Amino acid sequence: MAGSGPASDATGYPVRRFFAMMLMATGGLIAGLSGLCSAAVLVTVLVPLAVGGAGGGGLGGFINLVGVILVFGGVPFAIGAGLFVLGRNLLRPGTPESPVVAKTFE
Repeated sequence: MAGSGPASDATGYPVRRFFAMMLMATGGLIAGLSGLCSAAVLVTVLVPLAVGGAGGGGLGGFINLVGVILVFGGVPFAIGAGLFVLGRNLLRPGTPESPVVAKTFE
């Protein structure tokens, strides 16, 4: 026998597989780098607040800054995560048709 079963959609189309892998790599890099940058800014803000340095702005300033971090870091993270999920969905094979099962006990 030449084949052991039906090939998935992604293995049958090398261009589709390449495009899906590129989407996953790009999305992973965007999400990872924006997440690391947001975490670095958050730690940079937390250290002076924990030490109790002057000009920390208190809890209200911290909450405002976390909101800014979420807006400027969360949007690229969401876009990167969306690209990753889109690429992963392109790699997955389509749902197979369910076989007709006889209704034995009816």
